[in-house]
Amino acid sequence: MSKEDLLILKSDEIKALLEQSQKLTNMLQELLVRSQGVSEKDWFTDLIHWADEQEISEKKLPRTKTELEQLEKLDLSWSKLVSIPESIGVLQNLKVLRLPMNRIVKLPESIGQLQNLRELDLEDNKLSGLPESIGDLINLEKLNLRNDKLTHLPENIGQLKNLEKLELKQNKLAILPESIGQLENLKELDIEDNKLAILPESIGQLKSLEKLDLRENQLVYLPENIGKLQNLT
Repeated sequence: MSKEDLLILKSDEIKALLEQSQKLTNMLQELLVRSQGVSEKDWFTDLIHWADEQEISEKKLPRTKTELEQLEKLDLSWSKLVSIPESIGVLQNLKVLRLPMNRIVKLPESIGQLQNLRELDLEDNKLSGLPESIGDLINLEKLNLRNDKLTHLPENIGQLKNLEKLELKQNKLAILPESIGQLENLKELDIEDNKLAILPESIGQLKSLEKLDLRENQLVYLPENIGKLQNLT
């Protein structure tokens, strides 16, 4: 093979490499455009589209952007929901979110963006766990998780410093995180009908606790410091 043939061969190889490089560049540009499209997605359109799909009335969930931005209470009980869209997190003024009697299996991470939320009702759904972002709901006062399928609670649930009422009746909890002792304002804790065999020692730190229901568990003994809960009735 002559030098000329080798040069032609190398030239062809370079040309092929350049073509492959251009294809790769085009693919990357397309992916970038798609990713930007997702990040810049119109949350308002997404939320309205979801509401229409679920046949949620305008009385329950308004259809104008201004009304949604000002919404303080959202009650979607008995709506046959199986999921909640990520766009729910932009309802920054929401104080009460009621979603009981549905079929929700998972909450979006964006739930933690509802910084003004005071009450969250998720009774009678199919939740087996909670997103880590649940700990960001620092103003939450009432959390109802009765009759779900919870097997554990996230450790950062202890960040809910303003929580006063926590309902966990009829789940599948075998253990509670130590961080539960950080709920310094908790007044009511209902853990009836779970699978608890032990309680964390930190339970004795719940100085504000007035009501504690531990019936129908598998407890064989209680931590000694539970006697420090002098406000229990």
